[in-house]
Amino acid sequence: MSSWGNHSSLYATLPLQRVQELEVAIRFQVRGEYAEALESFALLQELVSKLPVARIENAILLERMGLEQDRLKLLNTVGSKSKKLRRDSGADEWDLLNLLRANADLSANGNLKSALTEACLVAAQVKLKDIDDFSDLEVHCVLECWHIFALCKARSNYLESEHEDILEGLPEISEVRTTLQSQGRFHLAQSLIKHEQGIQEYSSSQTVCAYEDFLEVITAQNYIRNATQATRTKLAFTLLFYAEALALADKSEESTRQIEAAKALLMAADTQSQHSPSEIPTRAQLLIDRIHAKLHMPNTAKERRNVNVACASKAEALKDWPIYREHMRVAIVQAYEAREAAEIGARAAEAKIYLSILKDYLKFEDSVVHSAAFLGSAVSEFGLAYVRQGGSQLEDYLTMVNDFEKDFPDFAIPQDMVNLARTASQAARNLGNREAFLYYHHTEQKWNDRCPWMVERSGHFVLKDHLPDRYSFQFWSGSFDDPTRRASAAVATSLILRWIQQELNNNDLREKEAEDLLQWARLREAFSDGDDPPPKSINTNALHANIVNQLCSVLFGARQPIDNRIWEPWFSTLKAWLQLERPPSRYQRLTVVKEIQITRYQQLNNHTVNVPFFTRLPHIQLLRTEAEKSLRLHQQILDSAPEVVNKHEILICQWQCAGAIKFLTSTWRAKEEGVLTDDLILEAVKTYEYLGEEFNARDELINLHRTLNAAGTLTWSRWQQFKSVDVSLCLSYFHRAEEVYRRIRVQDAVRKSSRALVSKDMLAERLQMPLLYSMARSTAILAYDMYAVAHKDELETVGQVNNVGFEAHRSEVLFWCQSSKARALADILGLEADIPAGMMASIEESPAAVASLATEKTILHEMDVASLSQKVQLREKLRELQHKMRVDEPRLRPVLDMRAGSSLSATELMELGESFGKDVVIVDWVVVFGLAMELVILIYRKGRLCHMFPLRLISKKAVIPNPSQNPGNLDTEKEQEGQAENKPKLPPLSPQWIRMQQIEGWVNDSLTKDNPLNRKYEDDFDPSKELNCRLLLSLVRPLQEHTREGETLILCPTRTLYRIPLHALKIGGTPIIERNPVVYIQSVPLLRFTLQRSRQAGAEKENVLRAVIFNTLGEDEKALQSVQRLENVLGNSAIATSRCTKEDFARLGSQADIVHAHGHVIFDENDPLPLKHHLVLGYPKDEPQNQLTADEICNIKFQPGALVMVMGCNSGRAHQSDCDDLLGLTAAFHCAGAGTVVSTLWMIDADDCMTFASAFYAYILEQLREHGEPTAQVDLAVAMQKGITAVRFDEVGMDRDPYHWAGFVLHGSWRFSRRMLPSCGTLVADSANQGWHGLPTDTIKISDHI
Repeated sequence: MSSWGNHSSLYATLPLQRVQELEVAIRFQVRGEYAEALESFALLQELVSKLPVARIENAILLERMGLEQDRLKLLNTVGSKSKKLRRDSGADEWDLLNLLRANADLSANGNLKSALTEACLVAAQVKLKDIDDFSDLEVHCVLECWHIFALCKARSNYLESEHEDILEGLPEISEVRTTLQSQGRFHLAQSLIKHEQGIQEYSSSQTVCAYEDFLEVITAQNYIRNATQATRTKLAFTLLFYAEALALADKSEESTRQIEAAKALLMAADTQSQHSPSEIPTRAQLLIDRIHAKLHMPNTAKERRNVNVACASKAEALKDWPIYREHMRVAIVQAYEAREAAEIGARAAEAKIYLSILKDYLKFEDSVVHSAAFLGSAVSEFGLAYVRQGGSQLEDYLTMVNDFEKDFPDFAIPQDMVNLARTASQAARNLGNREAFLYYHHTEQKWNDRCPWMVERSGHFVLKDHLPDRYSFQFWSGSFDDPTRRASAAVATSLILRWIQQELNNNDLREKEAEDLLQWARLREAFSDGDDPPPKSINTNALHANIVNQLCSVLFGARQPIDNRIWEPWFSTLKAWLQLERPPSRYQRLTVVKEIQITRYQQLNNHTVNVPFFTRLPHIQLLRTEAEKSLRLHQQILDSAPEVVNKHEILICQWQCAGAIKFLTSTWRAKEEGVLTDDLILEAVKTYEYLGEEFNARDELINLHRTLNAAGTLTWSRWQQFKSVDVSLCLSYFHRAEEVYRRIRVQDAVRKSSRALVSKDMLAERLQMPLLYSMARSTAILAYDMYAVAHKDELETVGQVNNVGFEAHRSEVLFWCQSSKARALADILGLEADIPAGMMASIEESPAAVASLATEKTILHEMDVASLSQKVQLREKLRELQHKMRVDEPRLRPVLDMRAGSSLSATELMELGESFGKDVVIVDWVVVFGLAMELVILIYRKGRLCHMFPLRLISKKAVIPNPSQNPGNLDTEKEQEGQAENKPKLPPLSPQWIRMQQIEGWVNDSLTKDNPLNRKYEDDFDPSKELNCRLLLSLVRPLQEHTREGETLILCPTRTLYRIPLHALKIGGTPIIERNPVVYIQSVPLLRFTLQRSRQAGAEKENVLRAVIFNTLGEDEKALQSVQRLENVLGNSAIATSRCTKEDFARLGSQADIVHAHGHVIFDENDPLPLKHHLVLGYPKDEPQNQLTADEICNIKFQPGALVMVMGCNSGRAHQSDCDDLLGLTAAFHCAGAGTVVSTLWMIDADDCMTFASAFYAYILEQLREHGEPTAQVDLAVAMQKGITAVRFDEVGMDRDPYHWAGFVLHGSWRFSRRMLPSCGTLVADSANQGWHGLPTDTIKISDHI
């Protein structure tokens, strides 16, 4: 009887019928008829569960099919029995089962460590036995061991660091095969060849030689003449693998002959069975189709991609997943190449195909196979495809990586983990997710130490001395996060030294030429006096770590790059040598040339940045020269060896050339020296425009944004230095960059996230948005001013409102001053904002627009319950829909802009201003760039920009230097006289502009942690550090003339101005808060959202006031008295609790209209995680369960427009970003739905807090008791006035120090919707055992009603 299995030696103990049944199943498996094979093994489950041979053959079937999880499940029944039966030498079926299980675990879960341990145990036994005495089982054990060892060598350094001697004495696969051939055991020998080429890393020609050697032996032995059906079938498959190797070696005719020979063998085999002679086994036909595809592969990447997709489809139909995987991976590479090769107009379509193939492959690995070893690679490829885009796909990617780590906690393949973590850290950085970036960056570094190019010495991991070439190129493809590229230089030096030694040994290079290439004379001169001087001549002992380090310093430089006079002639000589057609390969030698040039540029760039400003010019000129050389070199290599350089690397070189010119524009005396010209800048602008087209075609949004930003900056430089363009031209680039920025952010903001605040703000910093906004504001303001001057007469004649050009410039100023502020928080609030009635009415006029909104809502609902692979598809669908909504539905654009937190249009701003009434004024401070002034104040009435002033310091004579002359009042005598006459005079101005550096200095000096506002006066009193000093009074000087007493002022500070109590500054001798009600807001779009929430609260049917007081200080007597005082004020509206968990806070707070928190707040301005700002709910306060962080508050859902007051030290402090986002408790409460947040700017006295809060709430209740219109709203800005006034004056009516009263601030809406006051007992729950909303009654104290 013919034997289809490779383990027939184990049949001896089986009944003949069982053997026949097993052989039938194996026959199906060999022929690739997998469905029939699975069915046959299913019928043999009893046999499989009891006999090792049946389990082995079943496992081989599952491996062939690529079902690694199923294979592992089958083999996991192998237990401790195998260990008890192990022999002193050799191996048995239990050892093989353990190895198969270890290999399955390696593929399914990535558990390389466990697999290596098992392989080492078996290898130690097997290598004790002579190779000539190996049994069939021992041959397969050696094969399985080598599979694990080969992966260890290629993907880790585990063997070297932990099992250095295990491979000594273990025969290689080629040696085993040769021995088997000599023994006539051809059935085993032929099964090893295909594995041999992968394990021993054969080239195509070496693989062909191995097959030829085998075929020559079996031909001499007449092996085929009397072969059985099984033997002929197996040999036919061997011929097909041989034909494939021939095809890869460009031997097409011989490959075709072997295919025909294989077909003949298969038909001959079938004549020995009941099958018709013309039948070809399923798996054989799939292999033949694959070989034909390689033999007749088209020339273009697009056509090659289509061929591989077609082959993958055939494999998918047959459920041959390994072949499907192979073709899909090749198709992904070719789809990327097709995208790169396409014309710009066709690139978007090619990019879509590329992403489609990638997603299909990811879905296959995730849903069908779910094998860690392959899924990790697929997830990495997905991340790489999107890492330059940003947006929602990167959020999906980080979720994938997180899920991957959870699904495969034992994954331990270092290089795969490095690739995964590196891409994840890049994705997190592009998203601005600092926590994820730090975590994955650390993960990358941890696993990098276990990669094959690293070795441990004295407890430290360093690059290997004898780094194999293939690892060198893997190392470069990953590229360490090292701007100096010292490690890359070491790799290049090692390879150069190795190749030179090889050529010396082969007499292909003279020693003098070698010494010139390695600068040996300079090396000896530099290190001859050291502890380990280099040898006098190059010899075989020269390649050790110290020599490589010494050479690296000589060739590339130690602390700074080598002088160009030395570098240029050396690199020219080295480049000529490396471009010779010599071993190891043209690809490797040209790659070294390329990497050396990249290293040179990166080192020069890193060095130039650190050179003093006034001596930087020659360094930048050299940098530009090297960038141009790098571009020429890459283009030359691309023309001659396109496999070494791709199009994207060319784009990077072009970027570097333009970047060097951009560097010149900010360099001292570049223009005066004639180095910088207008034509040169224009050349860089055109380069950036070209790069922008390329990145846009690739949908690389991050890079596209950078090119537009750079082009706008350079255009500004053209105007500033040469006046060769209209200054407004800059704005066209900035507008396009802003649109790309919106696309990135909108993709990221599909759903509200507690981390989105920090992520979006960090993304803004990464994209240099603060600089872009500052330049755009400067440009808009400058263009506005220039237009006003140039058209002065016309504006006086027709008026500003009727002048279209002037209104356009005014709109530009409005847009850029709004867009730059608090975008992260505005984005978050915009997602959940209701569509205003005016917008909705316009939308309802278009059925298509209404349908689009409904479709969007459906997709968002589906995403809530979608799996990860489904979510990827839905994200793409949503992205396309929203793009279509923006392009095809003009009525929806305002809604989309509102959701994205974008600037209000001039019309929208005027509508908003009209809703305020005539007595509300918006005051906005903005920072500008590149102009003489640095700080500008803008004043709006009824939503219209009325005044704009650059801020100068007021004259020193305007302020009394010694407060003792006028206690509690720093007014000048002239100001007092002016007040008496009721004609306040403006303090005179000095010629000095206010600088942000001065403001920051004052804040650092005067708002110290322990002594804000210098409330404890010292003998050496410094009036410049006081609140009403000349510097700070200058910030509000224009308000004296352009605002009236009693008007509500909405203050929108910028940067460090948020730390300053602007409402406490004096104008006309009076603190602003006494003269005007004051509200703070981070941005005008944010104001719209908070007011909308207040209106939403007024529309609620159940309109009974509910308040909750959280006393987090426990049983502290003073705290209890303060809380009782508040209860007395709020009456039946309030409940109070002295014990509070996070769950209590969320449950009670989410149902209250007023949330009052009384206790400690912890703020650490040095904490890199801003959302760790927290309320202390209990003690010990360091325990996480007692810390309610801003991060957690974001996820609470408060009542619409709720009023939140946090009376704790520094509750209003926040991490201040350059984009004017306040990352702290205030933003968190707004995120959670609060319309108004009242907090403190510094460490406030507890008695002052209670006095303020009591007066504040008393005014609110007083207004609610009045019988006014149901739609009327309580003015919280006036309540703030009342509260601050109560604290400001002492018992005898004298002004107290500003420390006591200036720190209270109100952010958000100043309008609190009218509620009904509850009657006595209204808030009591409906059962005796429960308090309001389920809180135990012993934690509640309901005050007596007033």
